[in-house]
Amino acid sequence: PLIEKVYPSVKENLLDNICRFQSVNDLYEFAAKPILKKIAEKRGEELYISIGSLFRFKNDTLIYDLLSPYGFTESQMAEVIKLKDAESGGYIVAPQTNNRLIKHRNHFIVAPPQNNDTHIYNWDKKDNEIEYVGGKLIAQPFSHKPEMNTNADIALLDAKEILYPLIIRKWKEGDYFYPLGMRKKKKIARFMIDQKFSKTQKENTWVLESQSRIVWVIGHRIDDRFKITDKTKEVLQIERRMG
Repeated sequence: PLIEKVYPSVKENLLDNICRFQSVNDLYEFAAKPILKKIAEKRGEELYISIGSLFRFKNDTLIYDLLSPYGFTESQMAEVIKLKDAESGGYIVAPQTNNRLIKHRNHFIVAPPQNNDTHIYNWDKKDNEIEYVGGKLIAQPFSHKPEMNTNADIALLDAKEILYPLIIRKWKEGDYFYPLGMRKKKKIARFMIDQKFSKTQKENTWVLESQSRIVWVIGHRIDDRFKITDKTKEVLQIERRMG
């Protein structure tokens, strides 16, 4: 009312502006949706965002619209811009959801809260399968050599080298194995760096262990000491299935 005394048409102008802003917003959403689809890709529970594509538009609103559904706030946009130039592995956390925005090479990864599961699973020989946080493992013996395949979720092992009970656990610092095809041992931490694992891939990597020897970095590489050879008489196939 006080403004109307000085500017009698204030209500009419405000309503006109609201309509205009709504039209602009509709146009923005129409243009932004296909852009967001091009620069962001859903991979499982994670969202991969091309940093180069995102910042090519130089538009903070676009960044906010992309990240706000995951709990990131408008006040964090300055942190997001700084994260662009950070080293791989740097991240910020959404205050309410605990989702993380992680810098990984040329991408941002929007990832769920970190899973700190330290549970150790014991797998007895009598059990053909076992469920764990990372999925399910299914064992199947063969008296003949099955066809070789490149499926990373299947491990073909020399059964005579496998001693039960097997242990399934998260990898830890100091762990090492002999990657298939190598005669020298390598720390799993180094293996993951060489394979360009993202921060979340590292966090969610499990190993299969037999008598304190790592048989398989599950879903990635078996240990050369357990591979099948010309002398192998029985093959143990272990398949990982994601839950």
